Amino acid sequence: MASSSDKIKLLEQQVELQKQQIDVLTKLLAQRDRDTERLQHRLDLLLRQRFGRSSEKLPSGQGELFALEEDESDESDEPEATEEEEPSSGDEPAKKSRHKGRQKLPPDLPRKRTEIHPDPQSCICEYCNEAMSPIGEEVSERLDYEPASFFVVETARVKYGCPTCQIGVACAELPPEPIEKGMPGLGLLAHVVTSKYCDHLPLYRLESIFARAGLHLSRKTLCGWVAVVAVLLAPIVERLREIILSRDVIQSDDTTIRVLDPDATGGSRRGYFWGFAGQPGEVVFHYDPSRSGQVPAEWLCTTRGYLQVDGYAGYNDLFRARRPVIEVGCWAHARRKFREALTTAPKQASEIVAYIRSLYRVERTLKGATTETRFRARQQRSRPILKALRKRLRELEKEVLPKSPLGMAISYTLNRWRALRRYACDGRLEIDNNRIERAIRPIAIGRKNYLFAGSDGGAERAALIYSLVVSCKELGVDPFAYFRDVLAAVSTHPASRIDELTPAGWKAARQQRLIEATATL
Repeated sequence: MASSSDKIKLLEQQVELQKQQIDVLTKLLAQRDRDTERLQHRLDLLLRQRFGRSSEKLPSGQGELFALEEDESDESDEPEATEEEEPSSGDEPAKKSRHKGRQKLPPDLPRKRTEIHPDPQSCICEYCNEAMSPIGEEVSERLDYEPASFFVVETARVKYGCPTCQIGVACAELPPEPIEKGMPGLGLLAHVVTSKYCDHLPLYRLESIFARAGLHLSRKTLCGWVAVVAVLLAPIVERLREIILSRDVIQSDDTTIRVLDPDATGGSRRGYFWGFAGQPGEVVFHYDPSRSGQVPAEWLCTTRGYLQVDGYAGYNDLFRARRPVIEVGCWAHARRKFREALTTAPKQASEIVAYIRSLYRVERTLKGATTETRFRARQQRSRPILKALRKRLRELEKEVLPKSPLGMAISYTLNRWRALRRYACDGRLEIDNNRIERAIRPIAIGRKNYLFAGSDGGAERAALIYSLVVSCKELGVDPFAYFRDVLAAVSTHPASRIDELTPAGWKAARQQRLIEATATL
């Protein structure tokens, strides 16, 4: 029979075992709660991306909970603008008034005039019985449309022969053509390229559109035309690349594209468009099957200066010691992570978003300002906000779980703090790299329509043409007019003057011609 001391020891062992089981179950429940929270956060993000607003602004009134006052060291006495109100100081952008009423039609559109005269019997004056004469007119305008039309360009080369010996024959050479002895004219090639890469029409849709006009042009034929255009335009894109690499500030980002591959699972694999932007009108896309850091390292091997990116680790080799490339962070990406954390930590995340919004409020007042003005304003107004923001992030870092959405947003921001605050030290830099993200948007829209590239070569050709399309759009240039003119000149244009065929050079030359034509009138 067991003694009482043995029973007590047994009970103590059972209690200790139960405590251990409770600890294990408590940890499992805590882990399950964290997993549930993480999955719920991902579900909320997916639902917002699928059905919600794309804007990253705070809900109405939420930002006022964390209205920030600028630091006392801010010597500027300009009034701060709220998110809902436009800035009111003299050098800030004025609020755009919404246009009311019918929009005026562009004066450069061709007009087809129709005159309507009153009945002759009503043109006899009832007071003096004399015939009336025109004294003016009431003009009304309607916008109409005619479907795009095809026409055939006939080039007749007249032959000359000797009437005496009837042996010698003279005939002019054909002028240079984009496709030697090919069927498409300059306008048709420009239309196909613009329709696919600017208007996002896949070639199979163009095939059916052309068929309605009685032209049966297969997708294979159209694809061949696009390939020829890409080859012709490649030297211009290469020159754009050289120009971008010579800039002191470059922005970069990447996006994906599906590429057909019979050997891949599902018949396709993922490729990447790497975008690089210099000054406005200077955007180049580079396709590569890989997203490794070797791609930007090779593409930017000769660059010197600042590189603004979103924090992707693939760029890290460019920023290591003894490399002349300086990293600049993107506050839009940092803000996005706190915006995503609103579902799990609304109070703390809203507070940080309000800080970042104050930084953007300063930037709105500096649109169009000189580099020196931007630098001084950022030193006076943005640096105190950055200092307070970093202090608050350090405090929150100790309060939240590292793997929570807010914790990861804080880690992202603090780990890249030097790069994120660097924009305040140079007036040439932007607060974010939204410009290159906007440049990538046409690719994202296009791939929703054509779904995939047929091969790596097709993706490379798409990158070439997208480079020129996006550069034209940034400059306000009509891509169709640009492609039509450049395709006519690229084969015979001197290589030493290739800058004239870049979108910026083409626009400048066209404006100069308009000025000269106006001066002769």
